[in-house]
Amino acid sequence: MIPLRMGLLTLALAAAMAAPTEARAQSAGPGSPACGIVPEAIVSLRPPFFGTPVVWDATFGGKSDLVQFSAAVAMKNGNLLAAGESLDKDFKPTAHLLIEMNRRGRAVDEKRYPAKPAERSSGILETSGGYIVSSNMAGGPRDSEKWVRLAWYDAGRKFLREMVLKDAAFDYESLGLSQAVDGSGFLAIVHATNRKDQSDQHGMLFRVSDSGRLLWKRAYRPGIPNQIYGVSVADARHYIAGGRIRNEDGRMAGWILKLNDDGTIVWQNTYPRGDSALFRSGFAKAADQSGDHYVLTGQVMPIGGGPGAVWVIEVDAMGVPVWQRYLRQTGYALDGRSIRAYGDGRISVLANARAVDKAEGQQDHIRLFTMSPRGGVMEDDSYLEGQSAQASQLIIGSGEPWNGERIVTAFIERAAAVQENENAVELITDALARQKKAAAAGANAYGPPAPSPDQAAAIAQAMPGEIHHEGWVFVASALDPYTDPCVMPESAPAP
Repeated sequence: MIPLRMGLLTLALAAAMAAPTEARAQSAGPGSPACGIVPEAIVSLRPPFFGTPVVWDATFGGKSDLVQFSAAVAMKNGNLLAAGESLDKDFKPTAHLLIEMNRRGRAVDEKRYPAKPAERSSGILETSGGYIVSSNMAGGPRDSEKWVRLAWYDAGRKFLREMVLKDAAFDYESLGLSQAVDGSGFLAIVHATNRKDQSDQHGMLFRVSDSGRLLWKRAYRPGIPNQIYGVSVADARHYIAGGRIRNEDGRMAGWILKLNDDGTIVWQNTYPRGDSALFRSGFAKAADQSGDHYVLTGQVMPIGGGPGAVWVIEVDAMGVPVWQRYLRQTGYALDGRSIRAYGDGRISVLANARAVDKAEGQQDHIRLFTMSPRGGVMEDDSYLEGQSAQASQLIIGSGEPWNGERIVTAFIERAAAVQENENAVELITDALARQKKAAAAGANAYGPPAPSPDQAAAIAQAMPGEIHHEGWVFVASALDPYTDPCVMPESAPAP
């Protein structure tokens, strides 16, 4: 099924209508025109503002320790446990990390294990009695093959065992982990690529028990290249998955699959948009008697070039679009990374914003959007730490002591403090001393006059320092209480 072929460039009128419609809906009642759904719209965002406060955040890394985080879990003690790697100056992994950080921004527990060849973690989940971490690694003859590693740790993060997923003909790449529908075990999301034919690619799912037993695996091979990026529990018997698949016209199209609990397909639909499109994350959204809906996010690349836009779509129980939005920002390529839906109909979307031209003062940063039940952008919050930030995961804190906070895992780049760049400061000081000595000796002076001490300090502050790569987690506030003005309140029962 190929629904709705309207192109991005034909949506200007709908885009103009989208924001004011949502604003009017706040004061409108059920059944009013303001509560109608705009099926498709481009939304042009305001420039980022980096003053959005967080509940708390923490970074990990240092001058000689480059760190990247891939994912985190919210612990029952209110701390966060992040998985990642320590890298050398050539960005080769040296250690596999499990870091517990508290709300004061401090690492209270650190576990380091020697990294496997080329190991990069991709996800972490809590299991019964501990944690499971997925990662990519190199293996085979001369480390020429790509394998997926699943590693189990106990509650104290002591290593227990591992399982390696590999194939004689295909390279495997880990895209992350998902909880299983019955709450026991997990799904490993894998991308397979034929080593002898790069065009032969497909998505795979492995269902594994908490004890490490492989229960089933599914390869999704319709005969055309495809990739599954994300899977989440839809209900007690189903999953919703998002990815991309080669369309009949050669473009990569968004791809949604509803799966049974054994990985078999209930339905699948393709959604060609722009020059190429994909879905990275999906989530079930409670609806009416017609069945649950699903919301997904990803990216659309426009026809004719230009930076990408965040794609957010709601589909009904059979995958038919209800509404969709393309969120774009001048000067940035936007990419929807994760999505969550709430019982009141609102949606949280995590996106990365990559600067198209950093010479213009733009910085890579993170966006968190809050969207209304009908796709209106209610909040657009920007987050930046250091001089660059890119997110990898969004989770929602639930159960005491968490109260619905939005938790983001990311990695950042930070310029070293001037004090750490000792050679640069020393050179300026030496230059001043030499110029003073030369002046006292009556030597000829050429060029501009020597800077004053205040000017020298300003020069030292402005000199670029060494770039540090650090892991970053931040906890954004939970959404405020909300009553949908377009939903008829329930009547009180008759006396």
